[in-house]
Parts: sequence; C-alpha cells; structure tokens
Amino acid sequence: MARKRSLTPAERAFLRRLHDFVYGNPFSAPRATVLVEMIPGIPVQDLMRDAEALSRVVAERMQRFDEGGLALVGDFPAEDHAIVENAYVYLAYHRYLADFDRFIERQLAGATNPEVPFAAALLADLGARGIEEDDTARYIAFFYQLRRAFYFIVRAAAGESPSMLQLRLASMLARANIPIFRDGSPGSVIRT
Repeated sequence: MARKRSLTPAERAFLRRLHDFVYGNPFSAPRATVLVEMIPGIPVQDLMRDAEALSRVVAERMQRFDEGGLALVGDFPAEDHAIVENAYVYLAYHRYLADFDRFIERQLAGATNPEVPFAAALLADLGARGIEEDDTARYIAFFYQLRRAFYFIVRAAAGESPSMLQLRLASMLARANIPIFRDGSPGSVIRT
C-alpha cells in the first residue's frame, strides 16, 4: 500500500527549478542562474567548481520523505510524479558519476563491450523509488550518453575563454542523445 506524501509549495517550486536545471545545458548561463537561485548565498564560481553541491541540497530536501520507509514516486499526488521522479533520477545519476567515468575510461582503453558492473545496482536504486523497469533502462542509457558527451567535451574543449565556453555549449547540444519523452519535453520517459 502506497504511503501518501505531499510536497509543500516551496518544495514543489524547488523541484520545478531542479527540472529546469537538470535539463538545461550544463555550459549555459541560464543554467548557472538557476543553480544560484537554488543555492543562494554561494558565489556561482564556487558552485560551478563543486559538481556535487546541488545533489547534496537535493538529497537533504528529499530525505524527509523517507521517514517511515523509502518514498516511492507513486506515494505523491499524480501532478507531482514527474518532478519527484526527476529528483530521484538526478540523485541516482550523481551517485554513479564516477562509475560512468570509469566505464568510459575502460572503453577508451580498448575494452569492447565492457561489463557495466554498476548497472544492476543503479537499476535497483531507481526501481526502489517506484520507477518502472523499462524507464530505469532508458534512464541508464540517457545517463551514459549524457556523461559520455560531457566527458569528451570537458576534456577536449579546455579553457575558459568566451570562444571555448561557446564551443562547449554548442558541442553539448550536438552530442547529447536525449531520449524521447512522453510529452515532447524532458521530464517523463515515454512508456512503450
């Protein structure tokens, strides 16, 4: 039986901003603005250097929902499912960033079809939040494509000059292979 959980208006607004942040280009000025709005009082340069700053804040805010047992997306009102799912997906992505980087490095070292040793744990983490199995597989594919694009752009387009920032911005748009979404926008994977 699903527990009933609800978001406060402030939590709902925060998770909507998280959605904007998550699906924004990581090299864009608007995304940096959203980050500063979500974590006020810290200079944007410091936030941009700390890749885990926002995930720590999101984890803190979502922690209260696990009181009395692990919260599921379905525990929340239907109108909040997409933003709650985005939060749990975002947290899972950040928990496995280093694993994705190691996987990419194994591929670069010549491994063909290397095993993804963390796949089962990541599937289980997403599934434990009530995210459907087909969706968890799509999210993992999305995570891989996103991290792979980011990995190469950051390493190949070094420097902080305006032209390099613009190159990274354009490269991310061209390389990211974003999956198809139910409503035509990021946030909810199509169910087949």
